[in-house]
Amino acid sequence: MRSISAALCAITIIVGAAMPVFAQGMLPGGPGPFGFLPACYFSCPKPATAKPSLGAGYVWASRKTDFTLTADGPGLGGITERRVESDLSSVYLSGTVPVIMRNMGGMVLSGACAIPSRSDMKADDLNPPGTYVSGRRWSGRTGWAIADMLFAYAIRPGLSGVTGYRWDYWQTGYNDPRDPSGTFLEGTATDTADFYMETWMPLVGLAGNFSGMRMAGMVGVASGGTVKYQEVRNGGGVERFDVFSGDAGKAYFFELTGELTVASGFIREGVEAELTIFGKYNSLKQQADLKGRRTGTATAQDTFDFEIKRDLMVAGAEASVTF
Repeated sequence: MRSISAALCAITIIVGAAMPVFAQGMLPGGPGPFGFLPACYFSCPKPATAKPSLGAGYVWASRKTDFTLTADGPGLGGITERRVESDLSSVYLSGTVPVIMRNMGGMVLSGACAIPSRSDMKADDLNPPGTYVSGRRWSGRTGWAIADMLFAYAIRPGLSGVTGYRWDYWQTGYNDPRDPSGTFLEGTATDTADFYMETWMPLVGLAGNFSGMRMAGMVGVASGGTVKYQEVRNGGGVERFDVFSGDAGKAYFFELTGELTVASGFIREGVEAELTIFGKYNSLKQQADLKGRRTGTATAQDTFDFEIKRDLMVAGAEASVTF
């Protein structure tokens, strides 16, 4: 599972990028360096236009990202709540392939990913929920990837409506457990864990040009997906395999992007290049009901309430060519 994020990263870069495309003037009536559209924009017979772009930057969590698993019953081994960090701070890459049909609107295939990065993370066991029992630290490696299919059409000059579909994938692999605390005794240095969350979300939004700053905002809710956390512990002659899995459940998504052109010009006749800087805020809250199962030397089963709140910031630059 830990290799999936790297593979997805390569795939999504080929496919395209994230929301800054809507700040590039590619969508009819949308923001762009040339201000308002000409009067004949929707009636003049014009061919399709393409504006592929590549971007790079840095993504980080604006606050610690963690998820909780809270049992409806007795839990697993007397532990009724588990709280685990899943953090990200990494290089961000994006690409986009927009095609604008001048008289019919626009379509954009886009994608972005964060190169999997390693950081120190902790995991705590609580019982009852809120009362600390034990914990330890992990070395975690987190990756993130998104892909969009988006459509837009002018509401008025300088303002476009956006609708589409987003795939969001978040994965953390854990190893090198250490620094046990409290009553935590069941574990060895070879223990591992893995968490992934895949979410499919329809979305709607707006893109516009406001006082020279091009901005876009989108909101969405989950229509499908999967959540899974699994952990292997070996210690004191006891083997434990804990698996929590289920459908994505309720998810709420919000993203706001701002972009500003810093340089533009024609490479040759009919081909224009543009360099922009952008900032992005991405927030996702997800809740789900998961089945928790323990196998190995001991066995147990319960239903768990899963919850995660993820807030990410991205800053970077993007280069595009219009032809």
